[in-house]
Amino acid sequence: MRDAGPRLEEMTWPQVERAIRDGRDTALVPCGTCEEHGPHLPCGTDLFIAVECCLAAAGRVPALVAPPLGLGVCVSTDGFPGTVGTSAETLRGLVTDVVRSLGAQGFRRVVLVTGHAGSLHLAALREACLRLAREGAAQVAIISLYDLITEHCHDLVETPGDGHAGEVETSLVLHLRPQLVKGTAAAHFPALPRFEVRASVRKEMASGVMGDPTKASAAKGKRIFEATVFALVSALVEMGK
Repeated sequence: MRDAGPRLEEMTWPQVERAIRDGRDTALVPCGTCEEHGPHLPCGTDLFIAVECCLAAAGRVPALVAPPLGLGVCVSTDGFPGTVGTSAETLRGLVTDVVRSLGAQGFRRVVLVTGHAGSLHLAALREACLRLAREGAAQVAIISLYDLITEHCHDLVETPGDGHAGEVETSLVLHLRPQLVKGTAAAHFPALPRFEVRASVRKEMASGVMGDPTKASAAKGKRIFEATVFALVSALVEMGK
C-alpha cells in the first residue's frame, strides 16, 4: 500500500520541527512483534497491520508516525522458529526511552498503537505508560487494534472466537501484504491450559493458528482495515478534545 501519512524517519529534522510547530504534535508509535503466524502468514503480521493503520490515520489527523517498535513480549508462540521476543523489562525500558525522547522534542501526545495483543505485552506497555504519565513527559495512550476490531468489526467476522493467524489477521494481510501470504491453513482452536504455567505450549498450538483462516478474503480485509482506521481516527480525535 502507498504510505498515507508521514514517517518521521523519512523526514529531515527541520521538517519534523516545522511539523510540530504547525500542530502535528501527536506521535503515533506502531507496536508489534516478530512471531509465527501459522504456516501461511509472515512473522511480521502484527507490525505490518499496526504500521499501515498508523499511516492511514496520520493522513486524516495532525500526527506523525514514529519509527515502529517491531519486537514485543511473546509467550504462547515462543516455541516456534521465527518468533523473536523481548522480556517485559526490555519492552518497558524501550517504550520509556522512546516516549521521553519524543516528548523532549515537543510532541505533546504519544500514542502506542499495538497490533500485538498478548496479555504480558499489553501489561508491559501499560506499566511503562503509567510511569511516563506520572513523569508528565507527554500525554500517553495505548490503543490495541484488536480492541477496535472486536468493537467495530464484529459484523464482518464469521468465526466465533477468532484469534491469532485466523480469519481477521489473514484477511488483513491479504489486503495489506498479499504477496507475503502463502496459501491458507486449516482452522484450529487449541485448548490451552487455563491455570498451569508452562515453558511452552507449542504442542497444543500445533500449526500456530487460533481461528479459521479459510474464511478470510482480501475484500473482507479491506473492510476490516477501513473500519479499524476509522475507529482509530475517532479515538485520536476524542483524545485531542
